[in-house]
Amino acid sequence: MRPRTARRTFVPLLSLFLSLLAVPGGPAHAESAGSDDRSATRLAAEGITLHGLDNVRGHLTLPTTGDHATTVSWRSDRPKVIGATGLVHRPRHGAGPARVKLTATVTRGKARTTRVFPATVTELPVKQDYTGYAFTYFTGDSAADSEQIRMALSRGNDPLHWRELNGGKPVLSSELGTKGLRDPFIIRSPEGDKFYQIATDLRIYGNGNWDQVQRTGSKSIMVWESTDLVNWTDQRLVKVAPDTAGNTWAPEAYYDASLNAYVVFWASKIYADDDPRHTGSTYNKMLYATTRDFRTFSEPEVWSDPGYSVIDSTVISHNGSYYRFTKDERNASSTTPCSKFITAEKSTDLRSTSYDFVADCIGKGSISQGEGPTVFKSNTEEKWYLFIDEFGGRGYIPFETTDLDSGKWTMSENFELPVNPRHGTVLPVTAAEYERLLGAYAATASIADATVPGLKAYAMVDEAAAKITLPLDPGTELDTLAPAFSLRAGARISPASGTRRDFRTPRTYTVTAADGTSRAWTVTALHMRSPVLPGLTADPDIHYFDGRYYLYPTTDGFEGWGGTRFSAYSSADLVNWRDHGVILDLGPDVSWADNNAWAPAAAERDGKYYFYFCAEQQIGVAVADSPAGPFTDGLGKPLVGKGQFGGQMIDPAVFTDDDGTSYLYWGNGQAYVVPLNEDMVSFDTAKVKQITPDNFREGSFVVKRAGTYYFMWSEDDTRSENYQVAYATGPSPLGPWTKHGVILSKRLDQGIKGTGHHSVVQVPGKDEWYIAYHRFAVPGPAKPRGDGMHRETTVDRMTFAANGDIETVVPTLESVAPLGAPATRH
Repeated sequence: MRPRTARRTFVPLLSLFLSLLAVPGGPAHAESAGSDDRSATRLAAEGITLHGLDNVRGHLTLPTTGDHATTVSWRSDRPKVIGATGLVHRPRHGAGPARVKLTATVTRGKARTTRVFPATVTELPVKQDYTGYAFTYFTGDSAADSEQIRMALSRGNDPLHWRELNGGKPVLSSELGTKGLRDPFIIRSPEGDKFYQIATDLRIYGNGNWDQVQRTGSKSIMVWESTDLVNWTDQRLVKVAPDTAGNTWAPEAYYDASLNAYVVFWASKIYADDDPRHTGSTYNKMLYATTRDFRTFSEPEVWSDPGYSVIDSTVISHNGSYYRFTKDERNASSTTPCSKFITAEKSTDLRSTSYDFVADCIGKGSISQGEGPTVFKSNTEEKWYLFIDEFGGRGYIPFETTDLDSGKWTMSENFELPVNPRHGTVLPVTAAEYERLLGAYAATASIADATVPGLKAYAMVDEAAAKITLPLDPGTELDTLAPAFSLRAGARISPASGTRRDFRTPRTYTVTAADGTSRAWTVTALHMRSPVLPGLTADPDIHYFDGRYYLYPTTDGFEGWGGTRFSAYSSADLVNWRDHGVILDLGPDVSWADNNAWAPAAAERDGKYYFYFCAEQQIGVAVADSPAGPFTDGLGKPLVGKGQFGGQMIDPAVFTDDDGTSYLYWGNGQAYVVPLNEDMVSFDTAKVKQITPDNFREGSFVVKRAGTYYFMWSEDDTRSENYQVAYATGPSPLGPWTKHGVILSKRLDQGIKGTGHHSVVQVPGKDEWYIAYHRFAVPGPAKPRGDGMHRETTVDRMTFAANGDIETVVPTLESVAPLGAPATRH
C-alpha cells in the first residue's frame, strides 16, 4: 500500500514564494512548454517538502502527485542507498554516512520541471543488548498536568521496579489541539536508532463529558520524533481518522516489514455519513492506517469490529505470530462477564481483520476492571509482561506469562511502579539510552543514582541536601565499597565512579557539571537490619514472654487488607527472629468471621496466653498454653461486636498494671478502655470509657514507667506517608490524659514513610525501651513499592528525657543491634 499524499491546496503566489525560502532542496528547473503548464510544474516542484534529509534513518515518503494536477517521478544517483520509491538501505556501521542526490521530475502535459534534493543517509548503529526499560505514561485527569506525558526508568533490568524521571513531573506537555495528552506510545524504528512517540489528543480535566468527546473529539494524533529518547522534535498534530469519526483514541504502532511501513492503529466511533453532527448511536472500532514517516498516512481502514465496542489494542510478535490485546468496552452484565477486561487474539498477518481467539477475561479476579494494556518481552528471560490499567483504581498493574499462546496471565507479586501510572508504554532500552535518560533529568552537578553490590534497598538520593545513603545487607564489608554513580551528560565525579573506598565513615564526592559548576556530595553506607520480619507485615504487637521477645503482626500485602491468618515470631535479641508459623487462621479456626485479620494483641495471665485480634471489624480473643500458639477461639463470638460502640471495633491492645488488673484498649475514630475480668475474655460494658484524644485515628498502646502511664496512638491514615505516633500521659490506666505531641514520624531522606501502629517493650530489669512499628515497605530489588497495604515491621530504640517525656524516636534503616539475653522475666 502506498502512503497517501497530503491534501492539495492552492495558496497565494506571494505567500508560496516566501514559504519557499525555508524549503530544503535545490532550485527547480523548468523545461519549455505551455506557460500555464510550466508555471504549474515549477510551483509544484518548489512546493515539495521532504523532511529529515540531513539525517536519514528510515524509508522516505516520496510523493508521486503534486499540486496543480502534476505528477512526480523520482531518480536517485545512488539507488542502492535510496531507491526511486523511497526505500532506504543504510550503510553498514563504520562505513560513514552516504550522500545521495534525489531528483524529482514534476510533469503536467508536456511541461517538466526537475528539482534536486541532497540527502545524507546515516550509517547503521551497532546492535546493543537491552539493559533496562523506559516507561511513558500519563497519570489520570484529576489535576491540570495529569494529562501530560511522564517518564520513568526501571531499576536496572527489573521491569517491576521503577524510578520516576524529572521528579515525577511531565517531560512533554501539549500546546496543540485539546492541550491534553493521554495514552502515550513509543515505537523504536526497525534499525534501532530512531523513535516515534504518539499520543491521544484528549483533555478530560475540566471537561469531563465522556459522551461528548466521543462525538466531537479530535480526529488527530500527537506525534514527536527523537534519536535519543531525550530530545524530541516539536509536537505536531496529524489527522488520521476520517471525518465521520467522533474520536481518535489510544494510537499505537507496529512495523510491518512486508509494507516497509508502520501500521498505526487506534479506536474511533464512526458515525453515518448523513449524521454530520454525530448525534446517532454507534460504538468504538479499531482502525488502522500505514505510514513511513508519521506525517503522511494512508486512508484509514477498519481493523477490528466484533459488533460491539473495543478500544486500546496493543500488539507484540513472537515466532511468526502477532498477539493482539484489546479492551472489551461493553458494559458488564450476566451475558458479558468479560466486559471491561482484556481479550487476547493472534494472527500471522498483522493487518488481518480476523484474528484467532486466545483468551478473554484477562485480569479478572486480580483487578476490578482493566484497559490500556501494554505488552513487552523480558530482556533477560523467556517471559512477557502485560501491564493493565485498573482505571478508577490503582492504575497499571503488572501481569506475566511464559507462554503467549496459553492466554494465562498471573499478576506479579512484587512491584514498585511510579505514582498513579495510567495507559502508556514500556520500551526496552540499551545501557547508553538508560544512562542518557537518567542523566537528562538530573539537576546540574547532581547524582541521579548510585549502585553497589550488596544493596538491600535502592540508594536514597537526597537532592536538596546533596546526600546519598547506601542501605546494604548486614554482611556487606564497608571498607572496600566501590559505588557507581549516574550523572548528567557531560558531568564528571571525583573520585571516579567505581573507585574503592572505606565507607566505615561517610565519604565526600565532588561532581563537576559540563558548565564547570561543582557540588560536594556526602555518601553514607549503612547495614540495613530492617525490616526485622520477613515479607510484608504491619501493626506489630511486641511482648516479652517466657524468656523471649514475641512479635504478633498483621499479615500484609492484601488488597483491602484482606488477610486471613496470624503468625508469631520470637527472638532472644530483637534482631534474629524465629517464625513460629500460623497461630490462628480465620477460615478454619474462627466461626464468626472469615477475613480482615488485623492488628492483634497478646497478654499473659497465670500461664495462659490470650490473643486479641480483629476480624471483619470486630474484636475476638483466642487462648493458648504457649505464646507461640496455636490459639483457639475462646468465645465462639466477638468479644467486641461491630456497632457495639461508636467508630470501628478494631486495634485491640492490653496493658496489665502492677496490681494484676488488665485493661483492654481499642478503637478507630474513637478510643475506648475497659478493665478486663479475671478470665481475660469478658468485661463489664458499663465500665467502658471513651478516652479519645485530639487527632486520634487508631492503634492504642499503653505502658507505665516510674509511676506515669503513657497512652500512645496513631494519627492520620495508614495509607498516608504522614501516619505517625503521638502520646499523652496520665495518672491511671483510665486517664485523664494530657497530650504531649508526636514521637514518631516519617524520615524522607531515608525513604521511611507511614510510621505508625506501634507497640513498646521494656528490657526486663532495665530502663531500656524499644518501639516496634510498621512503615511503608522500603523499595528494593524484588520488593513491592510500599503503601498502606504493603508495609513492613521494624524495631528502634525509644528513650525518655530526664523529666519523663518520651523523646522523639529517630526511625532508622539500621534498626537495633542484637541485645544480650535478658536476665529476668518481666
